Amino acid sequence: MIWHETRFGTVLAAKGRQEIVDLNAFREHQAVLAKRVRKLHPPHIQTALKRAHELAARLAADPALTREALAKEAGIHPGHLTRLLPLPDLAPEIQQHILALPPCHGWGPITERALRPIARCRDHEDQVIRFNELLKAKGIDNETIGA
Repeated sequence: MIWHETRFGTVLAAKGRQEIVDLNAFREHQAVLAKRVRKLHPPHIQTALKRAHELAARLAADPALTREALAKEAGIHPGHLTRLLPLPDLAPEIQQHILALPPCHGWGPITERALRPIARCRDHEDQVIRFNELLKAKGIDNETIGA
């Protein structure tokens, strides 16, 4: 009988699978992950707002252009285009706040999904009030806009 004393661990592989590896390979994998530096990038909501302005301008410039054709041209789903188009109608103070957000590692402190109900509101004063409530709920209450 041969006795094998190798210890095993699991690592996260491609597509969320877990693989069993020996302990040395596990330690190497952990070292590689520790060395990996995640770069800072603009929050997703900033890029979404900029893209929404571009798409809204494109749609306004060509009256014959349909939303479906614009979505196909931009390479996005028509439903996503419909969700993006209200963003340029946000109050200017909210847009300035979003554009001034610092770079981050993840999605950022404010998500597009959280802004949707605010963007649907037509009154800018109400938008600012609701946005300040959102900031407070997210724990970013050290600053309020339009106060």
